[in-house]
Amino acid sequence: MLFTMLFLGLTSCQMEQSGTTQGSQKGTIYQIRQQTCNLGEAVPLFLGKTMEETKKKGAEIEKDYYHYEDKEQSLSGGTFTDGAGFFLKYCDYRDNAGMAYYWASDCYEHKYDFADWGLRKAYPEDELDACSKEEVLRYCQPYAEFMGYKEADVTVYAMTQEILEDVRKKFNAGAPVRGAEKATGSDDEVANASVAWTKEDEAYYIIYKPYLGGRIMESVSQILEIIYVPKYKKIVYANGQMPCLADQKTEEMILPSEVAVEKVKQLHGARSDKEIKIEKTSLVYSLNWDFTREKKASLCWRVDYELKNSAQYKGNQAFRAKLVDAVTGEFCTNSKEE
Repeated sequence: MLFTMLFLGLTSCQMEQSGTTQGSQKGTIYQIRQQTCNLGEAVPLFLGKTMEETKKKGAEIEKDYYHYEDKEQSLSGGTFTDGAGFFLKYCDYRDNAGMAYYWASDCYEHKYDFADWGLRKAYPEDELDACSKEEVLRYCQPYAEFMGYKEADVTVYAMTQEILEDVRKKFNAGAPVRGAEKATGSDDEVANASVAWTKEDEAYYIIYKPYLGGRIMESVSQILEIIYVPKYKKIVYANGQMPCLADQKTEEMILPSEVAVEKVKQLHGARSDKEIKIEKTSLVYSLNWDFTREKKASLCWRVDYELKNSAQYKGNQAFRAKLVDAVTGEFCTNSKEE
């Protein structure tokens, strides 16, 4: 039941996002404000210890920052100095699991845009034999709610043995090592490339995206990612920022989606359907990298597409997405080419 409720994202407001929009229409632009949370509640939730217990063991505790780590796990959280909001990061060091799964999840460069174009074709949205998506989402719900993602667009990816092995061979991202302590140093040391992934190592990679004004917020600074491993029966890695809250709003005329599609085609020099296939367009919100100055969420067209016969982008890399500001017609800086 919980799984069904979380995925009822197609409200009447979201349903109109698919497809193209002819002519002009008005859209809502929101001023935004940041929110924070009580770190004293995060510590027992993620670490299973009290704030005082971690303080006695050397936790770094300041007004707007917390950091604790031992041989088993670490937790960092606080407010960014540039005012970009509250962040939290948890990593399980046992068997070097947290870093092993993080590295495997990060290999498809999805975070250089806005969190999922590299994952859409890399990891399937399947059920694992070890446990169901519904069970995992129920377990993760308290963590998601604490981070402000009680109502969110949720996608659950299956990190299957077959794909994890493919990742290991391509990117030197090996499996956890039983009994290993926290890995330090270079990515090569973290990767443990010689350790093959087994069926037992399969995991769920969950991405939560908040809503703003009834639409999905697409931004690398507005997601929560959680990796849950059935064999450990726990979260081994979590990283995210608390979502912005809507404040004042104004109405602006927005461009039709065809403008965004043409912008993407021009970017790649594509002139026909043989060179680029547009999968869908969606009206979403996003944050530019300088949003702390403007404190504004941009209304954008998200264009999902596949590049055909590209020498630069092949395989999973051919499936991409871009954000185009629906007011100015320019690329949102959150989705620029890296």
